[in-house]
Amino acid sequence: MEISVSVKGVLNRNGKYLLRKNRREEYELLGGKLERTDRSTVERLIQEYKEESGIGITVQELRHPWLYKIGREQTLIVPYVCMADHIPEALFDEDGGQLDWIEEADIVNLNMPVGYKDTIGNRLPQISISHVPEQQKLYHDDRFQVVFIFMKNGCIFLKETLKKDHAPYNLFCQNFTAQEVGRLSPQKAISSPDKIEIYYEYQEGHKKIEIAKQSRKSAYINIPSES
Repeated sequence: MEISVSVKGVLNRNGKYLLRKNRREEYELLGGKLERTDRSTVERLIQEYKEESGIGITVQELRHPWLYKIGREQTLIVPYVCMADHIPEALFDEDGGQLDWIEEADIVNLNMPVGYKDTIGNRLPQISISHVPEQQKLYHDDRFQVVFIFMKNGCIFLKETLKKDHAPYNLFCQNFTAQEVGRLSPQKAISSPDKIEIYYEYQEGHKKIEIAKQSRKSAYINIPSES
């Protein structure tokens, strides 16, 4: 299966997260669609952040990718944690979105896809869904084959291609126990004109994970931080 890919960034400043309100009146993380001509996911995110806010960023760690369904469209969200190098006095989104710094405690009550909330909380999301009226698209996003590559001590032991209507969460649960999922740490995403490879490292030292209860909007696996 080939799918569109959107690269997003988590930016925290003094306990507040920079979020963008889109045309659906939903809050989201800043970022945008990966294109076949992009040299990397990181360069795409840096460019999108500049266009959507004027902020210059350094991209740091990769967080868990997840599947986002908007109407009939499916998109793989590839999120990173970012650090601001330069913040202008006035933020400006070239695409017309509303930008807000939101307190972490207030995020839970926002009109915002739960996958973004889970990303901010460093949890492993399942599928997030936004229902929108059927409409004709005036353009077509570039699509990529998505391959997850699992490593242990630097050696590849498993490769899995993402299948239609399957979230990364489903792929993990098909190949690993709940305890093993908690030991999977996202490392990097490498893109080419027709494929994106997501690398995970299996780390023995991680704590046993907690399985969160099914909520009305989504369910997720909670990955505790190291003590």
